[in-house]
Amino acid sequence: SSEENIDIRDVFLKTLTASEADGYYTDEGSAMDSVGNNYSNNFTTLGTTGVLGNGTSYATFYLGGRYNYLFGKLAVNNSSWDEHTASFSIYCDDNEVYNTGEVSKQFAPTDISVNIENCQWLKIMVNNFAGSDWEYINFILSDFYFSKSNEDLQTQTLSENSNNVKDTYLNIKNKLMI
Repeated sequence: SSEENIDIRDVFLKTLTASEADGYYTDEGSAMDSVGNNYSNNFTTLGTTGVLGNGTSYATFYLGGRYNYLFGKLAVNNSSWDEHTASFSIYCDDNEVYNTGEVSKQFAPTDISVNIENCQWLKIMVNNFAGSDWEYINFILSDFYFSKSNEDLQTQTLSENSNNVKDTYLNIKNKLMI
């Protein structure tokens, strides 16, 4: 029944406190990605403006093995420099489980789903590559959440809606047969 799966999200990344962080920000306003999508409320940013544009930004969170999956949308902030590149990575207990490879501002927003089963310590990291003074890439982490279920919220919502449509159809069909 749909009541069993009302909220499969266990916790949003934004609500966790990082045990260590550099260049990680929990934002309250809004942000625009490099293709014009706006994000508000439930997003964070990760990036750096290090010396000569080189550097690493990161945030580490203790999960204690409580979650099995990480879902979210990853995008590049429109304020990022046009000519600069960076990579975004996710590590579970020092093992890389996700990496964008080297990307630029021309990075399309991407839905991610990462298996983090038994992960004690999760680290998200941006590696900025060489550029001129103070160039940077900032990533938007929108609606990143941890779940015990491998079914993301959008799929779950569609499934629940499909069941509701099916139930409505069957109810109408039964009434017409009377």
